[in-house]
Amino acid sequence: MLCNGIPRFGQDDIFEGYIDSIIDITDSQSEERFRQVAANIDQVLWMQDIATNRVIYVSPAYEKVWGASPAAVYQNRLRLLETVYPEDRPRVAANLANANPVPFEISYRIVRPEGRVRWIVDRAFVIRDSEGKPYRTVGIAEDVTAQRELEEQLRQASKMEAVGRLAGGVAHDFNNLLTIIGGYSQMLLDDGTFEPPVRNKLEQIQTAVSRASVLTRQLLAFSRRQVLQPALVNLNHLLTSMQEMLARLIGEHISFATELDPAVSCMMADPHQIEQVVMNLAANARDAMPNGGEFRIQTMMARGTQAEGKGATGSGGAVYVRLRVSDTGCGMDEHTRERAFEPFFTTKEPGKGTGLGLSTVFGIVHQNRGEIHVTSAPGQGTAFDLYFPAVQEREAKWGEPQNSGPKTAAAETILLAEDEPALRRMVKQTLEQLGYTVLEANDGYDALGVIERHAGEIHLLLTDVIMPRMNGRDLAARLDALRPGTRVLYMSGYTDDVLAFHGISQPELDFIQKPFSSSELAAKVEAMLAGTRSQGSRVAPGDAPAR
Repeated sequence: MLCNGIPRFGQDDIFEGYIDSIIDITDSQSEERFRQVAANIDQVLWMQDIATNRVIYVSPAYEKVWGASPAAVYQNRLRLLETVYPEDRPRVAANLANANPVPFEISYRIVRPEGRVRWIVDRAFVIRDSEGKPYRTVGIAEDVTAQRELEEQLRQASKMEAVGRLAGGVAHDFNNLLTIIGGYSQMLLDDGTFEPPVRNKLEQIQTAVSRASVLTRQLLAFSRRQVLQPALVNLNHLLTSMQEMLARLIGEHISFATELDPAVSCMMADPHQIEQVVMNLAANARDAMPNGGEFRIQTMMARGTQAEGKGATGSGGAVYVRLRVSDTGCGMDEHTRERAFEPFFTTKEPGKGTGLGLSTVFGIVHQNRGEIHVTSAPGQGTAFDLYFPAVQEREAKWGEPQNSGPKTAAAETILLAEDEPALRRMVKQTLEQLGYTVLEANDGYDALGVIERHAGEIHLLLTDVIMPRMNGRDLAARLDALRPGTRVLYMSGYTDDVLAFHGISQPELDFIQKPFSSSELAAKVEAMLAGTRSQGSRVAPGDAPAR
């Protein structure tokens, strides 16, 4: 009897049972039925005569899975080793050398003639004659590459989720501390009274804060927990604005070229995250070319079918903005390429890399509804193809400053609601140095009291999202009822899933992510108040301030 069971899975990969075939191969009629079945299934069935140690049958599926004729295996079964991946050959050779006829199961990789690697699970059992003597070994070799890839994706997702939970758990307190350290050190630098030795120490503190902020964002990005601030982005304009910075990053020993298709559409993405992707890929390319080479950035449009062939998803009619970042560096072998996006995996020396660069890229691309595919080989360089859904709109040059008019010193009043005392004091001092009048509150309820007591206009509410007793979103709603039209700027060091739970998920809401620098806060506040100035007071005429 030849038994073959194929597992079947339903929704959510729940195991539902097996589809089995049980074939009596005792007589010639059953043998013929067996051959008919074997010729029409995807698994490779094979038989070996124990007395002669020769392969006597290999099903037609061999050519489909191995990509070659089984003729060599018929001549000498050890020729199978020529197709096995080098690292797996010792295990397969030991299995073939075992003269004792016993059932076995072994998994290994094969390399097809065109170079593709496939995973195989080979199971064998022994057939005995009427006297109980073994006379034949029958096996089933199955291509399980797709299953292995799904398992690897699940392991990768689980690892990213675990690290993401860890990052999200510490992000809030860590980001608050970084904002405080960075804010006060910047105030001291702006004071201008310190001698160079002291200024150098303050600048080192600022550099450390900046690096720690990047590390936090990397952790959140590859776990897809970073807060998105999407905008309509023209990729060509963004890359053009980055060229000078990228040239300095990769160094003079590497030639830098761009090919930007003027017909590229806009895409909806977080522009700062896309900048981070390009910077990370450029840094990787630089490290892969220590002796020089070529670094190239290209943009073009891609159709859905073209994108799907590179790992993206979508219908054949979908249109993508394609970004290709390539280098002529050392390249990656298959093992390294398979693990390229794995968190904390790095081929660099200890202390030379965190293993988060490509993980960050992977997380950002998928968080912005994109796909990424890598092509590389040892000595052949590396190319990353990124696909983002195109938006059929055009935009003004990204990053071009808007004409907001000059800032009127000390003309606006800002209500600051923050439950962390040290951070609240630092932000208050920063805003006051910029010329604003600042009203402070330690939570939402305290802020309501401030609103009732303040007779003048409040131009902007700067509020933490998550506070005791009343969160920032509820405070904003109460403020709108008391002072209609007051602008609201949210700030938080929490991750996007926590913020979404508290009602901060709409991309149109104004938001600044902790840790932020004094200059970032100043620019954000000025941009919001500039809009208010251009429209005039948003308090309706005749409305008395709430008391």
